[in-house]
Amino acid sequence: MLPRWDVSLTYAYLDAEVTRSNTTAVGTVSGIRQSLAGKTPINVPEHSGVAWTSYHITDNWEVGGGVYYATDRFTDNVNEVVLPGYARLDAVLAYHQKHYDVQVNIFNLADTVYYESGQTRSALPGVPLSAQATFTLKY
Repeated sequence: MLPRWDVSLTYAYLDAEVTRSNTTAVGTVSGIRQSLAGKTPINVPEHSGVAWTSYHITDNWEVGGGVYYATDRFTDNVNEVVLPGYARLDAVLAYHQKHYDVQVNIFNLADTVYYESGQTRSALPGVPLSAQATFTLKY
């Protein structure tokens, strides 16, 4: 129907759980020592995915964009500290030739503050509004 239009949708459902463990950890909030059995591993969102689309304006030019999202996830082994979910909007502009490609990716177009991952007492912030240029030789 639209041969120059590409659409990609991905979704992951992860019902992650430590099924057996002889290890314990102290709760960050409660201070109580607990078994890891039955807990969700750190930094594993239950739902995540990407919706991406691109359009080849000509044989050489391509433009696209999409959304990456992940739901809440735990940042400690005993599931007391939660990192909030987020959605990030990205874009791409590319110029294709027979022997090379030039591509510019723009990440986090809305400049949203979000956290990609965390540990017991810290969180790794996601990328602010930023861009990356790539030049690829083809031979």
